[in-house]
Amino acid sequence: MTYNDNGTEIIAGTVPAKITFDATEVFSDFSLPDYIILWDVNDDGEMERQNTASFTYTYTGAKLYNVNIRFP
Repeated sequence: MTYNDNGTEIIAGTVPAKITFDATEVFSDFSLPDYIILWDVNDDGEMERQNTASFTYTYTGAKLYNVNIRFP
């Protein structure tokens, strides 16, 4: 993976691209007891994962994706 010229976007390479998301440090840093988190990793407004701090997602289309997380 690389960054764009501005250093603001991660470029994962060719598709299909498997990306692992990991937010476990967020919970340990803030001493949160439960992994209550919602993930929208393909920018469609639907949550792909719930209540898991780490998982792998496979992107099949070559485009820019915004990753959104929520802590309800």
